[in-house]
Amino acid sequence: MRHNAIRDITMGTIIGDALGSGVDGLGKGHIRAIFGGIAGYIDPARGLKGKMERWRMPGLYTSLGQLLLITAMSAGMHRRAPQGIVRHLQELIGRMPGAGDVDHGIFRSPDFIERRFINASAGTAESSIPSIPGLRLLPLAASLLPLRTDRETAILTLISSFTRDPATAAGALLFGRILELLCGDDTPPEGTLLFEAAIVAAGDCSSAVREAHHRVFDAGINSDSLLRSLELYGILCSGVKDARSLASAEEFLCAQVNPLLTNPVRRATVNHPFLALPFVLSLCTIMSHDPHGMLFTVAAEGGAASPCTALAGALLGALHGIDAFTPVLRDTLVNKQRIQSIAASLQRGAVTADDIDRFITAEAQLTKKEAEERRARMKHAPKRERPRPSDRRRESDLARPVIESWTKLDRARWKREKRRSGVDPNSREDHEDD
Repeated sequence: MRHNAIRDITMGTIIGDALGSGVDGLGKGHIRAIFGGIAGYIDPARGLKGKMERWRMPGLYTSLGQLLLITAMSAGMHRRAPQGIVRHLQELIGRMPGAGDVDHGIFRSPDFIERRFINASAGTAESSIPSIPGLRLLPLAASLLPLRTDRETAILTLISSFTRDPATAAGALLFGRILELLCGDDTPPEGTLLFEAAIVAAGDCSSAVREAHHRVFDAGINSDSLLRSLELYGILCSGVKDARSLASAEEFLCAQVNPLLTNPVRRATVNHPFLALPFVLSLCTIMSHDPHGMLFTVAAEGGAASPCTALAGALLGALHGIDAFTPVLRDTLVNKQRIQSIAASLQRGAVTADDIDRFITAEAQLTKKEAEERRARMKHAPKRERPRPSDRRRESDLARPVIESWTKLDRARWKREKRRSGVDPNSREDHEDD
């Protein structure tokens, strides 16, 4: 593996997560209208439209980055077996103060899948595992790069402890293999070759699944579904590779994936690996001439920005190293020195249990600080005015207590009178008039 590859990918993922966190959940047009261009970590307050409960500290990574670092340290400490990594991660979370509380202990802005895993590890929720897509899990594949062997089994075991969704498991396998190819001793592929690496990775993962299908079943995932998902990723990457623009790539992905979705979408930056992973690969290919602006372009797309920029950050670190990130991203990252130290330790294979404990302690303080600042901002934020009800709505609200106070005898008498007058008492128009 290329020199310092693990360090660069780890730093790139954390930086990407922190950058995307500020615009996570916002629309592309809204971001452009409120913030214009993105050139660094932003304070999302201006774009939240009074929803300050969604505020996040600029430059601070989320639960995605936290889980990645803890998992990477666990994997790198003893080169644990796949099942051992997950058990160690669950044990660490179970010992964390407040892990099962409403605020989820040290973890910042976890999604539903992450919250379920955290609460189950802390013993405050049932251990049933959902089968829903989880885009935020794909970057976790980078945390298992310190493993020398059994990476595919480790990725499947880790992802299946969060969700049994085959698209997510296949996406994590694919992304992990892409990073391996980019970090090989040969010259890393750039530009359009990034898609060639993705297509080769899809084939490699399919072969690995066929050879070890029993391990896939042991992880709780259907191997046939996993193979079909990997095949679809290959089709999507092949199709997007020839797209002439980002808009055409997005249109192609939505057309291919929408038949599989209950609710069709028109944007690729949504919480679904089939859409977001090929779209990020396409965007990184289009922006290959400008590595310094790549992450900013991804963040400006909005939607599920945090996982998308985390994926792009890992790819950027694998392709170009830490120097590809602008000084403003490297220097203003919250907790920069500790993250750099952990990334360097992962590269050397010199992680200790004390490193994990110190990281968890520091994260608890950062999470507390962000929560305190969010509460302060919510306290001083202007109150949102409720829309003025219409005259019909006000009359209906005034009449409802009277109608609801009727006895059954009153209601029956009222219905009889209506029928005698030739009016259906159950008609919608009659109810609106009353």
